[in-house]
Amino acid sequence: MAAVPTPTTHDDRGDADPELVRALALAAAAPQDLDAQSTALGAVARARLLIPVMPLPEDAEQAEPDEGCLAAADLPGHPAMGAAVITGAAGDRALLAFTGMAALEAWNPASRPMPHSAKEAAEAAFAHGADALVIDVADPHRYVLTGRPLGAIAHGWQIMRIDGPTGVGEWVWAAVTEESTAS
Repeated sequence: MAAVPTPTTHDDRGDADPELVRALALAAAAPQDLDAQSTALGAVARARLLIPVMPLPEDAEQAEPDEGCLAAADLPGHPAMGAAVITGAAGDRALLAFTGMAALEAWNPASRPMPHSAKEAAEAAFAHGADALVIDVADPHRYVLTGRPLGAIAHGWQIMRIDGPTGVGEWVWAAVTEESTAS
């Protein structure tokens, strides 16, 4: 069983970050726009996300992968709780995360939010054997993070725009350390 990280924030009111929501909406409206997609990736990488947890069905251990069942998780004090992992028709798995309480409640008002950094959410996706992290699954602007970007965020990397001598910017992934953010 994979563990969901323990939340690190205690004063989170569950509000969505307006910058994140705006970036995700722009990315959904312009799927071929590299700047919009990169801006969304940057906003996600810096975000606090809510991972929904719910009581596990009694037969969760025996459930078939294609039933969209919840993945089991070891949560302190809640041994019968699990993070929501959905399974697609092709067998691909995705951990769900939300930008805020409104988006989480639109999906399932009975789920409990656990706030985590995007890095922790991406790590949890891999720990649950997921191929993706789906953000705001019930929203028309849902965002699916897969592949290299999911791995980069799980490793704590940020996407940054570097302007070249010609003034044309290029998006690159960079490891961000506490030293590089202190200046």
